[in-house]
Amino acid sequence: MIDGTYAIQMRLPDAVHGGYAVLSASGDVVTATFTLDQVGGLRQKGRCAGNEFSLAGQVNLYLFGQVKYHIDGLVAGDALKATCATDKGTFDIIGSRCA
Repeated sequence: MIDGTYAIQMRLPDAVHGGYAVLSASGDVVTATFTLDQVGGLRQKGRCAGNEFSLAGQVNLYLFGQVKYHIDGLVAGDALKATCATDKGTFDIIGSRCA
């Protein structure tokens, strides 16, 4: 089950940024909100299958302007692991479910 709120970290070229991700699945559709401190956030619907999810779109981030992205992720127990491929580079996201 991927539903939940996760404390996350994402390594960007300037630093590691913390934040939160909220995932909610209904059938094969996932609604995801990612918020990174000092960077910005996104809210997007995507696809999910079991404990895997995928999102794609474009977002305006404070530091980088318009960024196209594709996020592929997996939730294993209370751990979230994802890769965010953008037109600015590819970045890893790790996190753990909040109690």
